[in-house]
Parts: sequence; C-alpha cells; structure tokens
Amino acid sequence: MTKTVLDFDFEYDFQLIGISCHQKDYRLAWFINQQLKWDLKKMANVEVPLPKGIKEYFSRSTYSDQAMNISYDLVTNLGAEFYLVPEHREADFFIRIDGELDNSEMQHLLSELRKIEVVNLAYNLEMNELKSKNNLCFE
Repeated sequence: MTKTVLDFDFEYDFQLIGISCHQKDYRLAWFINQQLKWDLKKMANVEVPLPKGIKEYFSRSTYSDQAMNISYDLVTNLGAEFYLVPEHREADFFIRIDGELDNSEMQHLLSELRKIEVVNLAYNLEMNELKSKNNLCFE
C-alpha cells in the first residue's frame, strides 16, 4: 500500500517586523504608543503548541487602526524557555501586521520605530524565509 503525503503551503497574509530591545514588553508598548500615537493594549498571551506536547506562552499587545483596516500585534519572541521564531533569536519582539502596508508605509513605520530610544534594531522580515512562520498564526 502506498502512502500519500499532502504538502500544504499556506498563504500568509501578514507582514512582520523584528525588534531588538532590552526592555519589558509593557515598556516597549508604551514607547511605541508615544512615538506612533497608537493605543497598544495588553491581550491574552499567545499559546503556541510545541513538539512533545509542550505549550509555550508569549506576551501580546494589540492595536487596530480602523481607518486603514490594519491591526498590529506586538509579541515577545522569548517565552519561558523557547523562542517563537527560533531562527531570529536576535529579535526580542515582533510586530505582526494584519493588513496591507505598501513599501513606503513599511519604510516609514520602520523609520519611526528606529527613532525610539530603547529600540536597538527594527527590520522587516520576509515570511517566505521563515521556517517557524506557523507559530505566528494566531487570532
């Protein structure tokens, strides 16, 4: 009997920014709110199931721009023991952008994030290059 393997390649309809910052999540959220005039609010932690039945939790804050129909999630990369995106351990946080930002809007957002005094690095990530992109699929 032959075995059939289905290989799914999901469409990821969000963009991702990596941030290196040695502050707590609530402090970074406050700085982002001040710089970008956002209103990030603390949400329930993101639960990510890992191999061997382990579940890891990552802090999350959310802001929705109703006028642009875009939502932003600030998520920590390091949980209690594991990384959300292990191939980018240099990133302490990610901003997941649900909605479409064109290239100039993304560059403006990155520029504003880099102006924040506690942000060491802010950079755009290509979803196709991430091995653990499924960890970023949450509500």
